[in-house]
Amino acid sequence: MDKERLSLEHKGSIDAILNGLSRAMSALRERFNRHKGGSETLDASPLLELETVGECIDELASGADPSSGLFALSQELRELKGCVEGLAGPIKTKIEDNVLFTADAAKEINYLFINIAGLIETTLNCLVSPNSFLVKYVGEEGGHILSQLQGFVDSHNERVKKGRCRPESSHIYTSMADFLGCLLNAVLAINKRCL
Repeated sequence: MDKERLSLEHKGSIDAILNGLSRAMSALRERFNRHKGGSETLDASPLLELETVGECIDELASGADPSSGLFALSQELRELKGCVEGLAGPIKTKIEDNVLFTADAAKEINYLFINIAGLIETTLNCLVSPNSFLVKYVGEEGGHILSQLQGFVDSHNERVKKGRCRPESSHIYTSMADFLGCLLNAVLAINKRCL
């Protein structure tokens, strides 16, 4: 990480950040897949996880020189956290308004959730235990997933044009795709620090 070594304390913070982000992503994906309306809502557990992640990021940045790689990393982790938080809004709308997705749209969003969560985990693990093979893998796989994301959005737009997608689900799909793309770009930026 920019020739800086992480201390054991920093490694503990990164481990806590990784665990919190993993739990939040898992909880958000599980809620995305719910198809009950009315009485169902997005509970606060993913957002509580993210509060803890924010505290760990603050701890990581405390005392870091603003020109240091550690401070820059903490800013990138904040962006990553913000992208995960952003996913909660469209998911909450989907649940509360009982908006259904087509099978293709649900499959695409689930694919992105699963694969981006895996890249987050691999990248944050590489910060703690550098592994050039995994860093290269994340860079290549991240580029591949970005291409797939664009293909999914293009396919979605075709479904909208053909009337196979309802307007209320289209807005949610597009919003989620934007946040997932933001999330992936943040992961790729952090991954570059692992070199």
